[in-house]
Amino acid sequence: MNEFIELRNHVYANESNYMYPHRFLDDYITKSKKIDFEERLVVNQIQKIKQLGRKNKLDEKELGELFSFLGVHSYTDRFVVDTVLKLFTDELKPIIEKITTDFLSQRQYSSQQLYHVLDVCMECDVDLLSDEDIVFMLQKYKWDVELISNLLDYMDSFKRQGFKDTIYELVTVDYPDNLKIQMINLLGNLDSMETVDQSFVRENVINEKNKVFYDSYIRALASGSEFEKQGISIMQSMFYGDFEDSGKGNNGGLAVLLKSLGEEISKDSSVSHVFTITITQELTKPFISSYGDDHVFIRLPIYLDPSVSDPFIKRELFIKRFIGNFLKQAK
Repeated sequence: MNEFIELRNHVYANESNYMYPHRFLDDYITKSKKIDFEERLVVNQIQKIKQLGRKNKLDEKELGELFSFLGVHSYTDRFVVDTVLKLFTDELKPIIEKITTDFLSQRQYSSQQLYHVLDVCMECDVDLLSDEDIVFMLQKYKWDVELISNLLDYMDSFKRQGFKDTIYELVTVDYPDNLKIQMINLLGNLDSMETVDQSFVRENVINEKNKVFYDSYIRALASGSEFEKQGISIMQSMFYGDFEDSGKGNNGGLAVLLKSLGEEISKDSSVSHVFTITITQELTKPFISSYGDDHVFIRLPIYLDPSVSDPFIKRELFIKRFIGNFLKQAK
């Protein structure tokens, strides 16, 4: 720790354009006696990504180099995507279209690479997948639940029609409930929830555990405007835990704090509602619960891979889009 502080102070004590992360990584590589090939590769990529991130704009070669780093490590994958989005301009859009088209045409990509390329497409409003591409990906990566979720989001983002039968077929697969609800939501968004075959949903989606959640979720999407009220609306997020499970697992002090905080803020006469949003994997409780008159707790059915120690690294942009779309639907 002392060496870290000394290095940090040395860098920030000098008025230099030399970036601290570069200096730290250079020093780490120089002093470390146990750094292996994979670690050195990741560190070198971080350095290169940081260098490109300092530019005002990227050319085709530099953007291609960034894309080539995808699939090596979860941290650098997100670093690449964030760098592309940070430097994105209308001028860069046709270059992204060209490189992405070349990338997709080869069909040599891994699911990890494809996941993040889809993120870039959605964030940059670049719809490049043909109908054939989408069908191919849904079939090849059928059991990669995160990628299937992002493909569904892609179809939703660009309102891609013509896949109704394909989506219905996917609903019959043994997927997590959250993903099935995303599929039903997609069918509703592409047409209307009234056109969704509810007998099919009851047979293939609803079960004893998720029935309370699903019914309240559909009702809430249909009503949408029940929280219209003059005043300020405040949203706070927790993402881990549930108010009704305080003291269990991840439901410790943070859940208690945000529940109490929301209730107190909602008592202010200038506040119409406080909305506390979390991500739920266990669909056993209602979609929306109320605490006090104006504090509303919302459980969003977003799939997160339980086998990954930090699924938010990969799913952050999906979560942002999901929340944004829900807020628009709910007015």
